[in-house]
Amino acid sequence: MAMCHLCSGFDIRTLLLESAAQTPESTGLTGRLYSDTNDYRPPIHFFHAHHDTIVGLKKSAERGCQLCDLFWSAWVKTINKADVTEEWLDKTFKGKLYLGASGWIEVRQGAPYITLSQRISNGTARTLCSFEAFADRGMILISPIPSVTNIIQIISQAMASLC
Repeated sequence: MAMCHLCSGFDIRTLLLESAAQTPESTGLTGRLYSDTNDYRPPIHFFHAHHDTIVGLKKSAERGCQLCDLFWSAWVKTINKADVTEEWLDKTFKGKLYLGASGWIEVRQGAPYITLSQRISNGTARTLCSFEAFADRGMILISPIPSVTNIIQIISQAMASLC
């Protein structure tokens, strides 16, 4: 599976372990549906530096990086514009891209989502797309640590089955 140098350097296992190792916080939610309010792990938006621009992501996808293509394909579907040009993308979506994890509540969600976020001019994150990280329970892994390539294959197969 072809991947660019930025995707090859992404360690999904470390991200998930770091997210799980955070000290749980209060959700601030109350009521009978929120019985475990001290189980929130905040997002980690800027875990792994990715492309400098959204156009860089697009070009990497076009050059054959399958993870960039997955991110680009998932995100571009959310754009409500017929003629998406690189000039328009550069003007509208300024900021470096990062891979990270969503905020999550263990008893309700079990694990964070993997996110592609953009750091915007005020320093906050704009989440462009997110994916659930999972492994097929029947799958036997050769390596004790699933590689990014294995995760991409699993996510790609899951997305293909939804289409």
